[in-house]
Amino acid sequence: MVKHVTGGYKVMYHPGGPEGPGCEIDFTPPFKRISMTQDLEKELGVKFPPPDSYDSDETRKFLDGLCVQKEVECPPPRTTARLLDKKEICNAYTELNDPIRQRELFEQQAKVKIHY
Repeated sequence: MVKHVTGGYKVMYHPGGPEGPGCEIDFTPPFKRISMTQDLEKELGVKFPPPDSYDSDETRKFLDGLCVQKEVECPPPRTTARLLDKKEICNAYTELNDPIRQRELFEQQAKVKIHY
């Protein structure tokens, strides 16, 4: 998309607005794949609870405390999923890159909406 829109793979990003300082972002493939929790553990210097315990209140409290400590805003409801997502820059779920799967999910959402 970046190549199509700009003609190249590099763009200037101005997080503070167009008048503020910018940084170059390089979208040249191939892209590095990372594990969200493993890389967060490295960056933050903490050990996350095991994935099979993510439904527990202990994990929710752990992530809540981590967000408070690192000053990451997360409006209510402060669920495990929402707290964990606040470390992501963007959601890029690979399963949602499939147009057939996307259509199935949209159809499911439409059916649920009809019942409410």
